[in-house]
Amino acid sequence: MPKDDKKNLDDPSTAFPASENTPGQAQSRASYKKLEKLNQSVRLTSPDGTPINGFPWWEMYLELRAKGWPWRKAAFIAWSCIPTYLRIPKTQKELATQVLGMRSDRIVRKWREKYPEIEKEIETCMMQPLRDQLPDVLAAWVGVASSFDPRAHRDRITYLTHVKVYKPPKAGIELSGEDGKPIEIDLAAEYAKDMNEILRMLNPDYDEDDEEENAEEESDEGGS
Repeated sequence: MPKDDKKNLDDPSTAFPASENTPGQAQSRASYKKLEKLNQSVRLTSPDGTPINGFPWWEMYLELRAKGWPWRKAAFIAWSCIPTYLRIPKTQKELATQVLGMRSDRIVRKWREKYPEIEKEIETCMMQPLRDQLPDVLAAWVGVASSFDPRAHRDRITYLTHVKVYKPPKAGIELSGEDGKPIEIDLAAEYAKDMNEILRMLNPDYDEDDEEENAEEESDEGGS
């Protein structure tokens, strides 16, 4: 978009939510007039060495202004959406006092409590870079999945599952008793079975039938 068109997005007629006679609006208008020059004065370098001219949040600010947000709220939302290491000014208080023309960030804190749509807009703006990269991500995914590289097996499975050509098996096995009722387990019988198995492992000559006969003989002797 040409520079002049971007500048037109920041329409002064939509910049203020109240009349000039409203308390605080005179300072808001004075700070708004300085905003463009303040933006042009910013010079910094990103972590990868790329020079940045202007506030890193300026493009997003213009987009928010075009959507109808008043200039102060637009600046705050845009500032909140960028990584902390790129924020100019560094803190919310500095943004309020140095850019928005406020005495403190008290009003900004009240915004977040009073207007839930601000938080919603911040979430939307933070997700925008992911949406912007989605076509490239999908193209890379299809490219990897359609390759002959054996390591792309999982990508192919995910792709075929997504387009509903392949249905992966269930991860688990569903067990149920008669007529779909829960399975009833005799814990005593299971315990006896496990103990017999242990005895058999420890003593190869162990015979379960002999053990039962011995138990019966002891019972008979006890009752005589």
